Amino acid sequence: MKGVSKPKAEVLPDSALIPESQFVKPAPSRFTHRVRRVQAFYLQKPDESEKRAGMLAKGEALVLLKNEGDGIGQFANGNGLILFTELAGVERRSPQ
Repeated sequence: MKGVSKPKAEVLPDSALIPESQFVKPAPSRFTHRVRRVQAFYLQKPDESEKRAGMLAKGEALVLLKNEGDGIGQFANGNGLILFTELAGVERRSPQ
């Protein structure tokens, strides 16, 4: 197409992959919590040196796996990704 530029393809290093151990299988189909606002998530329990892995969208459904204390929860999302995020930014869903 005229006027459309295609970005150059780039192969990411293996370190860019999320390990299989970071996923729950099968992925959850029932959820306990919903994200209240856009907020960061981490693949490891966060500390001062931990870089965020991404952002959770407002309204995203999660299942609580473990309350880690210190205001952090371990969750799984709809893709089965195990992640950590602040409990203050999520709310309990009403039973379905």
